[in-house]
Amino acid sequence: MKRLITLILLATTLTANCQIKSLTIETQEADEPPTKQGRPKYSIEFTRNKHGDLETSFFKVDNKRRALKPVIIEKSRLDTLSKWLIDNKREFKISEFYTDEKIHLQYFNDSQYRLYIPIQGNILIQTDSFTFCQNHSDIQRTLSHGGYSFMTTIKFVDNSKRIFRFESGDIGEHKFDLLNYLYSYRLLNDKLPDNLPEYQLFSLDFFKNFIAHYIQTIECEEYYYKEFLKLHPDRSARQNRMRDGWDYLKFLKDKGVID
Repeated sequence: MKRLITLILLATTLTANCQIKSLTIETQEADEPPTKQGRPKYSIEFTRNKHGDLETSFFKVDNKRRALKPVIIEKSRLDTLSKWLIDNKREFKISEFYTDEKIHLQYFNDSQYRLYIPIQGNILIQTDSFTFCQNHSDIQRTLSHGGYSFMTTIKFVDNSKRIFRFESGDIGEHKFDLLNYLYSYRLLNDKLPDNLPEYQLFSLDFFKNFIAHYIQTIECEEYYYKEFLKLHPDRSARQNRMRDGWDYLKFLKDKGVID
């Protein structure tokens, strides 16, 4: 009985500590070439209202307030994210992000992306797999135009934080923080005013493009190619560069990774 009470108290404490108190966004476009003055800095802060939602009615440009029609992030979104944090959730279904999986499959089929292994079944977003494969990728791709920085800070009642930082080169440089992006997207999808630079980071269009990039990245071809090179140390530099003799699907079948 004492153990049961302890577990209940622990669960209650975790739930309370994961309650979101506020959310702040800071973004700035980069000058090209850089200048001393720099572009204006934009920020917007959502705070809890009496109904438990996050709400704001203004944003700032270099600390000067600009009025907005009230923007509300519903309590249901906050509760979902709090549960994800308590569960340490790292795998997600597409449907958990306000969209239909069929849209993403069609977009992928219509896009420039190519796959060695056809998509079978549902798309599961696995953040750990993406991080691993991203570190071994040679895919040079950008999903944005121009230079900018973007940061969301989620603050909790216990004063802890979750921060998502995004620089315009992160995807091409294989530094994209997928987990904290998904946490932020869950709250911010279609909630940012278009006054804010790069508000489209949390639009469906960006999300579709990124999911296509995700699907291609987790094939992890570069990781297996490096393994292939270790197995054939006598190959010439030219053979390695041109990938002579490399058959990705055959290599996976030989290893028993796929049937």
